Amino acid sequence: MKVKVSEATNIQLNWMVAKAQGIEVIYHDDGITRCVMRKGARGQYAGRFNPTTDWSQGGPIIETKIDCLRKRSKAEEASLAHPNPNFKFKAEIFADIDGYFCAFGPTPLIAGLRCFVVSRLGETVEVPEELT
Repeated sequence: MKVKVSEATNIQLNWMVAKAQGIEVIYHDDGITRCVMRKGARGQYAGRFNPTTDWSQGGPIIETKIDCLRKRSKAEEASLAHPNPNFKFKAEIFADIDGYFCAFGPTPLIAGLRCFVVSRLGETVEVPEELT
């Protein structure tokens, strides 16, 4: 099923980030929805893959791939007809003259990772049915 990156839930976005990095993950639903890296996947450790809430996993992506990450100003929030908490943070990548990518999110990690995914995979991504 196709999912808009701007509307991806944490588990969907975790999966998208893995795909954008070429990391193979397995989806598990054992009462806790999570993605787990396969043993030996690109030299990565096996374990929970949760860059949307774990700064040790999502932070390095933002540090190396995102050009600008900021909180929206109070003036910007006030100018919105209907304030939306999903647009609290804005991330940008300036790839080249034709490559500008921008995404929003309720947290810096989600905004930055959405921007990263859009730059690699586009505005919509085909995700496994079990993630929808």
